[in-house]
Amino acid sequence: MSLIGYSLIVYAFTLAPVGYVATMRESSVVIAALAGWKYLKEDDHKRRLTSAAIVVLGLFVLVAGR
Repeated sequence: MSLIGYSLIVYAFTLAPVGYVATMRESSVVIAALAGWKYLKEDDHKRRLTSAAIVVLGLFVLVAGR
């Protein structure tokens, strides 16, 4: 699965600017933070969700600056 995931990322670099692809790769941080809070009942969810929100904000800034 790692080889397939890596191949998809390399292919995405040919379709879009590197900044967009790298930021979208970080969206897994958002998904992991939400899953940890909802399903795993992690205690430190405020810090994790705040960090995930910063990642999403960065994506919006990249798209808006285009």
